[in-house]
Amino acid sequence: MAAGGRFSNPNDFALVLIIGLPLIWRMYHDSGSTALLRRGVLLLALLTTLACFFKTGSRAGFYTSAVMILVILPRAPLAAKLRIVACVVVLAAVFLTALPSNLRNRFGFLIRS
Repeated sequence: MAAGGRFSNPNDFALVLIIGLPLIWRMYHDSGSTALLRRGVLLLALLTTLACFFKTGSRAGFYTSAVMILVILPRAPLAAKLRIVACVVVLAAVFLTALPSNLRNRFGFLIRS
């Protein structure tokens, strides 16, 4: 174990977050429309997990999440595909503008601050 702790390696931390994302997503969709508080808490957990994931700066985690989306899309119904694509576009826009410049450069995005 590294001196910084179990998750001092950003790739390890990103992997743990990626494993949790589908579980949170499934719990969000399994909670009925009447459980607004539960859905709100799960949505907050999902957004917090995504924010932490992007701040790790893990390129392997970024590629893994892209592959995960590419695996999910062909199996999803059309309405779900549209929601997934819309979520990816919105999250990419939000997090790419909110990322520090060093992480944007690490990912290879040439977005000016």
